[in-house]
Parts: sequence; structure tokens; C-alpha cells
Amino acid sequence: LTEKVYPAVAAAAYNKGYSEFNSGDFANAVKDLELAYKYNDTNVDALYYWGRSYQHSNHYDKAKKIYEKVIDNFPDTRRAMQAEQNIKAMGN
Repeated sequence: LTEKVYPAVAAAAYNKGYSEFNSGDFANAVKDLELAYKYNDTNVDALYYWGRSYQHSNHYDKAKKIYEKVIDNFPDTRRAMQAEQNIKAMGN
């Protein structure tokens, strides 16, 4: 059952969260993108945009933690490179 339900929940949560991110609704994007990643921890985009949502909400410490997960879990990807750049842009 989980093999059928989890991917569907993850996809729906990601689509909703990504849409919320694009419309500037970062508080809800955080919730939905976190859920998307919880149900599919191979979705680098869910993790990355979860971090971006925190960054746009000025929650830099939380954003950095998420970006570090992107770098650690998905090294040598475009998202890891972007996460590193975003961490540098936020400063200390």
C-alpha cells in the first residue's frame, strides 16, 4: 500500500508546494515541500525549494540546514551547487 500511496502524496505535495513557492506563499510552501520530501527523500527539488522557501522567509538558519542536506545527500548536482551559492549569499 505504501508503494502506491507515498509516491502520490509526495508528488501532490511537491506540486502544491512548488506552486506556493512560485506565488510567494513561502509559509505554506515550507509545509508542503517538507511533506513532499518526507514521502520521497530522493526528490532533490523538494528539498532545495524547501530551503529556498525558508530563505525567502528570512529564516536563514533553517535554510542553511536544508541546503546542507542538499549538499550532503545530492553531491555533484546542480542543486548542490546552487545550495552552496545560496549559503554564501546569506553570509554568516
